[in-house]
Amino acid sequence: MGEADDNDEELLDLAEHFGQVDADGDRRINFAEFSTLIENLAGDDADEKLSLEERRIGFQEIDADRDGAIDFHEFVAWWREA
Repeated sequence: MGEADDNDEELLDLAEHFGQVDADGDRRINFAEFSTLIENLAGDDADEKLSLEERRIGFQEIDADRDGAIDFHEFVAWWREA
């Protein structure tokens, strides 16, 4: 399998994850949906839980175009950095 195939597969996986987070199906992740994602990633580990302010800061950092939502391209860039 070539590098292009790997990238395609990764994008398909990310699209699936994005769709699961995008609860209202508007193709954008709002702050409430992002908060749910962060809480789910932390699970039951209290040390991994982020405060509301930490989640807001993280959301703003990911929302590169500052339109108040995370689009798929911003989501991919964030996921690849994480």
